[in-house]
Amino acid sequence: MIDDPATLGAAAATAAASVTAVVAYTKLARPAVDEGVKLMHDLLGEPFKIAGSMLADQAYAWKVGNQIRIAQKLKAKLDAAGIPPRQVATGFLLTAMEAAGNVGDPTMQEMWANLLAAGVADDKNQHPMYIDALKRMNSDDAKRLKQIGENKWGAMHG
Repeated sequence: MIDDPATLGAAAATAAASVTAVVAYTKLARPAVDEGVKLMHDLLGEPFKIAGSMLADQAYAWKVGNQIRIAQKLKAKLDAAGIPPRQVATGFLLTAMEAAGNVGDPTMQEMWANLLAAGVADDKNQHPMYIDALKRMNSDDAKRLKQIGENKWGAMHG
């Protein structure tokens, strides 16, 4: 429990900023989902209209849920490292959050939170290449990369 009013106010402001950011990012995803639903309707006709709308809502909710989980992990990482939230390049943040929303695997969500935290910590960590590389990975790829980074190559063979 936080007893200090200043600390409590700062924590509340950080949480509010995180929620506001996630809501803004998820608004960007909605048009893509809607466009996909329209295409399926055009291809399959009227019977798809009801089912397509339900699917779009479920897909959107799944993506937003993933983005919220990753934002929560990001906040915890920043707090643990003593790194205050700050404004980062919009192109980095929006691109990363859009891609991260497509990931339901906890290992990969952790990787996205790490990338975002690194980007908040230092602008040098906001290179688009990192986002592209992470978008192409699955959890096995991420585990192998971590092993390589930790000099545990022997555990990888076989």
